[in-house]
Amino acid sequence: MKASDIMTRTVITVDEQAPIAEALRLMLGKAIGGLPVVDFNNQLVGIITEGDFLRRAELAMGRPSAPWKKLLFGPWSLAQEYVRTHARTVGSVMTRETLCIAEDTPLSMIVRMMEQGHVKRLPVTKDGKVIGMVSRRDVLQPLSSCG
Repeated sequence: MKASDIMTRTVITVDEQAPIAEALRLMLGKAIGGLPVVDFNNQLVGIITEGDFLRRAELAMGRPSAPWKKLLFGPWSLAQEYVRTHARTVGSVMTRETLCIAEDTPLSMIVRMMEQGHVKRLPVTKDGKVIGMVSRRDVLQPLSSCG
C-alpha cells in the first residue's frame, strides 16, 4: 500500500499571504487540524496547524521566553519570537520545514515519518504542488477492514 491508495485527494490549501483568521476559519469550518500553505505559484511552502494557533499571543499560550535565550542569542531571538506570536499572516506563523511525501511512498515509510517527525499529517506533492494529504486517520482506515 502506498500514499496514492490512502491519501485524501481534495486538499484545502491556504495562501501564505492570507490573514491567519482565514486559515483558522477554514480549519474550524472543515474540522481539519492543519492546512498546507502555498505561494502565488501554488507551490508548497509550509503547513499551518492547530499547534501554531495555540502559540498565538491572543490566547496567552505563547511559550515563556527563557532568560538565558537573551544572553545566548541576544535580542534577535526575542524579536523573532515576538513576530511569530503577534503575526497577522499565515506565512509568518506557519511551519516552513514541512515533511512531505510522493504518491508512491510506501505506507511503512509514511508511518515512520509521522512517528519520527512527530507529525499528524503529510502533504503529498508532485513537482512542488500539493496533490493530496495523508493524515493519521488515512493511515488507520485500512486497518479497520482487517481481521
